[in-house]
Amino acid sequence: FENTVISNTYNGNKWDVYNNTSLAGQYDAKAPIPNWSNIELHKTGFIGSAAAGSQYGVINGHGSGPIAQSLNGRLRGGKIYRFRFAYALRPDKGFQSIQVSWDGAIIESIEGTPPAGATGLTWKYYEYYLTAHLSGGGGIGFVPTPNQYGEPANAGFVDDISVVELKCPNIACADGSDNDTDGFVDYPADA
Repeated sequence: FENTVISNTYNGNKWDVYNNTSLAGQYDAKAPIPNWSNIELHKTGFIGSAAAGSQYGVINGHGSGPIAQSLNGRLRGGKIYRFRFAYALRPDKGFQSIQVSWDGAIIESIEGTPPAGATGLTWKYYEYYLTAHLSGGGGIGFVPTPNQYGEPANAGFVDDISVVELKCPNIACADGSDNDTDGFVDYPADA
């Protein structure tokens, strides 16, 4: 999210929406960020600090709904990838719930309620080891889960998202080492 310059004169450049829509007095229409859909960005200091860098994404922000990133051309079928991201609950809202997807399939549901009187953002990292089904295609997504009345749920924030192909020749690389020198042990069996 760091390569996008937030420029919203309605709110002192603290947040903006990138989905070709506008809302009078709130934000002007901006083109989507390449390979992303339905994204709203906040700057550190608006509600809290980013997990990494100085900006973070909002799930189900001002009409943005679910957010997704296309990985077209970046995945190779049959290869194992580490999908990692940071998630934080919005401190000024109640119960929050999202579903995380990989290649069109839901891989996790995350939900929670911030503690009473919470301020700022408390980031928690999630990490998955997944196989790409088809070369070139796929994507990742963060979808707000409707509440019991079918209304869009509060859904929190995401940041520091990465999808990295593991360089191991196969699953047998669980040797406790960082073979691809990315700063992480290569397979969950090593944890």
